[in-house]
Amino acid sequence: HENRLGPIEMHIVVGHRIGGPNHEPAGEHAFVGMGAHITRDVLPYTLVAGTPPQPKGLNSEGLKRRGFDQQQLSDIKQAYRLLYTSGMSLSEATQRIAELAEGRPHVAVMADFLNNSRRSILR
Repeated sequence: HENRLGPIEMHIVVGHRIGGPNHEPAGEHAFVGMGAHITRDVLPYTLVAGTPPQPKGLNSEGLKRRGFDQQQLSDIKQAYRLLYTSGMSLSEATQRIAELAEGRPHVAVMADFLNNSRRSILR
């Protein structure tokens, strides 16, 4: 799908009056809060809010509503922590997430998104 922010993947929740340059994608199942001015790619499954916008955690409630089980949520949380709380560089975290994604298609979505990001991710 396309909107004024550029490519939008599956099951995105986008708040009222968000802004940002054209062509900024948001990954599957992301939640972008009202008024957020998005200038970088939004990782799948991530909740983003604030001014300036920052990742606030996972869109856990949305994932549960869409049928993700506890193991999938745990895997996604592990990948999120590698990227946002481990202190690793983006390239290190991307590599570790790619390793974690083996046999886990829900984590592979994150790994693929990171590898295809054009302007880096909101971090």
